[in-house]
Amino acid sequence: MACSISQAQYLDQTWQIKGALDFALPARQFAEINSEKDVFFGLSAEVNAPLFQEKPLRAGIGFRYFWLGNKQRDVTIRDSLGVLDINTIVRGSMMPVHFFARFDLMNIYDKPVLPYASVFIGPRFFTVTTRTEIDYNDGLDPEIDYDRTTKVAISYGFNVGIHVKIKESLLLDLRWENAYGGLVEYLDTSSIVIDSEGYASYELVNTRTDINILSIGIVYCLGRY
Repeated sequence: MACSISQAQYLDQTWQIKGALDFALPARQFAEINSEKDVFFGLSAEVNAPLFQEKPLRAGIGFRYFWLGNKQRDVTIRDSLGVLDINTIVRGSMMPVHFFARFDLMNIYDKPVLPYASVFIGPRFFTVTTRTEIDYNDGLDPEIDYDRTTKVAISYGFNVGIHVKIKESLLLDLRWENAYGGLVEYLDTSSIVIDSEGYASYELVNTRTDINILSIGIVYCLGRY
């Protein structure tokens, strides 16, 4: 399962690239605030490489994007000046960026299924975006207004997973992750209100942001099997 035909060809193994679908389950305070959302869906990408020759240690960086929820409303306003069509949407997102070190047996063994375990740390960005599109129905392009705020928390934890060989240079990656998140302000999606004129309001809450993540991905090895 290492990126080489046998242990003797270990040096053929170089970088790995992973893409994955992620399911984040809020835990503890984060789950209490987000009681309407049992799971957040996300996408991720990761790169890593061996730290030492013939040692089961790798290091890398991973990026994720999770949708935390949104609310939108279409409003039509009629007055003496004409008709305005307004579309307003408020959405929340979470983006962890993790640096990790991994104990990975695939560095030194060639087996169809091999386990691994990692520790990680990095920032986690929480963003609230409000987008308002105003169409004056005058034949011109609609006016679009963006308002975006971002808060940052520290994120750290561990994960365990397995690699399953699919074919040459291609692996299935299954992972369970326990990620602790620091105190941060983020969008309470249940508080979003968009009034009859298209104006949006919402509340931010401040809690810890612990999550558990199930990740299903595909790994491509840049070296040779």
